[in-house]
Amino acid sequence: MITCPILAEQFFNEPFIVKVSRIGERVGAIVPSKWREEEQCGVMVKSEEIEKAMDLMMIMDEEEGGKNHKRKRAS
Repeated sequence: MITCPILAEQFFNEPFIVKVSRIGERVGAIVPSKWREEEQCGVMVKSEEIEKAMDLMMIMDEEEGGKNHKRKRAS
């Protein structure tokens, strides 16, 4: 899961997904934008950052898939 918080509780949910559950990669704003002022902030996430996060998630998925395959064969 790639996290890209913009408003409110999304900034509280992101650390749980990235640090606690370890199922996500952080991308996006560090501080929340004000309601209905998102467009005034301009580009908050560059395409290179999203591409990097997607590559990391694909690697994580491949590694996890290998672990699951080994578990199935062992049982």
